[in-house]
Amino acid sequence: MKEMVAEKICPNEVTFNTLIDGFCKDENVLAAEKAFEEMQKQGLKPNTVTYNSLINGLCNNGKLEEAVDLWDKMVGLGLKPNIVTYNALINGFCKKKMMKEAKKVFDDITEQELVPNAITFNTMTDAYCKEGMMEEGFALRSSMLHEEIFPNVSTYNCLIGGLCRKRDLRDAKDLLIEMENNGLKGDVVTYNILIDGSCKIGKPRNA
Repeated sequence: MKEMVAEKICPNEVTFNTLIDGFCKDENVLAAEKAFEEMQKQGLKPNTVTYNSLINGLCNNGKLEEAVDLWDKMVGLGLKPNIVTYNALINGFCKKKMMKEAKKVFDDITEQELVPNAITFNTMTDAYCKEGMMEEGFALRSSMLHEEIFPNVSTYNCLIGGLCRKRDLRDAKDLLIEMENNGLKGDVVTYNILIDGSCKIGKPRNA
């Protein structure tokens, strides 16, 4: 940025969006917020991409209240959240174990005539399974199929992990077989989950 100024080249929206996204991915939200402020000082208008990066960065750093405020500001300016925005906020609520709020945002997706994607479903499924809400987790898998979004390895890992935490190794192994029958191959995360689950129920040979 300094080099651009020295060469009398004015940064534009793309420049700031790239900076903000990079700072957020580097978990430097403070720098991202400063870039966001500087962008506006220079008379440039943040767009949906700008807000998506910053909302996601705030949510990943536990600053959920700030993320919600930014969402409200974004909507107030007439910018329409897209599925990336929704995924970021759902992730923020799930990280805080605020499942009712996450579900409310999830339900709002279809009301806004948007389509949830695999990231949306997997984020919710993972959160439900970590909270021991397996019925809700499996219901989401059914919803994925209804939307013609096929569960991937991450989806199965969430469900298998939830079953293992409930010490239900039999159903977890059945789910592994189902995953393989659907043409998916378990990754190192899948097997680490199963090994850990077997050890916790005192069956190291199975592990």
